[in-house]
Amino acid sequence: MKTLLFLFCLSLAFLPSLLAQQLSGTFPYELVGGKMVVTVEVNGSPRRVIFDTGAFNCSFSREVARELGLQDTLRQVVTDVNNNRSEYRMAVLDRLAFPGTPLVFRGFRALVTDTNPFVCFGADGLIGSELLSRAILVIDGETRTVTITSAEQPPRASLRVSRGFMKAGVMPVIETTWNGEVVPALFDTGYGGFLLIRNEDYGEHAASLRVVAEGVMEGSFGLSGKSADEHTYRVAVDNFGVNTARFTGVVAETSSAPYSLVGMKLLDFGKVTIDYPRQRFYFEPRERENELEAPLNDFGLKVDEGGDLVVTSVWNTETSGIKAGDRVLKINGDPVKKYDFCESITTGIPELQRKAKNVLEVETADGIKNVIYRYNKKKDKKR
Repeated sequence: MKTLLFLFCLSLAFLPSLLAQQLSGTFPYELVGGKMVVTVEVNGSPRRVIFDTGAFNCSFSREVARELGLQDTLRQVVTDVNNNRSEYRMAVLDRLAFPGTPLVFRGFRALVTDTNPFVCFGADGLIGSELLSRAILVIDGETRTVTITSAEQPPRASLRVSRGFMKAGVMPVIETTWNGEVVPALFDTGYGGFLLIRNEDYGEHAASLRVVAEGVMEGSFGLSGKSADEHTYRVAVDNFGVNTARFTGVVAETSSAPYSLVGMKLLDFGKVTIDYPRQRFYFEPRERENELEAPLNDFGLKVDEGGDLVVTSVWNTETSGIKAGDRVLKINGDPVKKYDFCESITTGIPELQRKAKNVLEVETADGIKNVIYRYNKKKDKKR
């Protein structure tokens, strides 16, 4: 990826000779469809943005850039989470502040996108790791808060629960272990799951991994939009580690992402601290040994452009008799209605959330099939 050297500063935070204490601010975040959304002020205008440690740059849509009076001057080629490369215009933001805190960032550049790929999540843009390259970031999944601190002093967390970045630079590429083998992975708050395995990492470590199923995975959303569906494997990692924490029951899918990803689900198990200037990643687990729940279903569902509910990401076609693209006709005996796509990826399908076990009537090439779709109500409980 082409990169440019960007200059910005955190107001007053990097004057240790004048300040006796570190500058710090804490603010809440909201989970919307697995995305971490916060409110900021950009050039004095309140905006909701996705807080994405897996992205390098900040970005805003062209429409929002016009509203903020931003002028794009440069161009940059960016590779997103789906490994799609695109060229974007760049604009300078005079001021970005976190309301209710003393945190103010000035004079940094942001990508300008032709459309807003995050409109479904109620966000105008995205904040990436580059903005925080001179700060310490703490994310507490239990309280759903973010704390940003100037970096005159290192974090208070013990070095025993930390590891250095595995790649030089701003991005938090961290050390993970898969059945005892060390594998670099990007800690990505833009990914709502626990683990996503890069195709190349799967190939390199296949001998120590266990394939559970293979199928077709629905494309994910990145800066360049939605990726194409792809053939993928569902893989069990029997012993997965992040720093001192250990996880069993990890089942992940393979992907064409540029890195394997550790996502937002890690915050279900502990607190994350990223010391960007010192390039260290801390994970303070609530329990050292943790067990994940196995996936509930062998297929996924999505709403297509026409508002129909259709099958996607099928893992066991031979067993279920359904394929990606097959249309759902009924849920628990009631005809399905037309659905809003954005609602489906943020709050889900209401009819599927009423029962733990749902019977779907699916129209296939071989006739009508009845399949079971399970819903885990625990995932919607507030932590």
